[in-house]
Amino acid sequence: MTEDVLERAEAFLRAGWLQGRLAHPFPNPDAYCLVGAVCAAGMAETDGREIVRAYALIERAIRVLHGEPPAAESGLLRIARWNDAPGRRESEVLQVVIRARRLARGAGLEPLTASGHR
Repeated sequence: MTEDVLERAEAFLRAGWLQGRLAHPFPNPDAYCLVGAVCAAGMAETDGREIVRAYALIERAIRVLHGEPPAAESGLLRIARWNDAPGRRESEVLQVVIRARRLARGAGLEPLTASGHR
């Protein structure tokens, strides 16, 4: 379930958040960026659609919480750039994940296309 992926991602981020790379150190990371945390959290899922849904909800939460309009870039690149922005704080990243979890609970998550759009 998407909410489960986001819950695990939140736990990974609380254990250690970073910028500029997906995770550190390899092969057994103890810190993740937002993109890396969602990816790692979804690895246990047999269906990659839950990861795609989680990323879509993360993007939506960023727009809701930070008033940022949709950008020409989307998906992982947008999320990674947001995570890596100078001055970004761990608390902001956690707020986004928490909001995405709330959206997952109440969004009615209709099916996504292969590109991650409704």
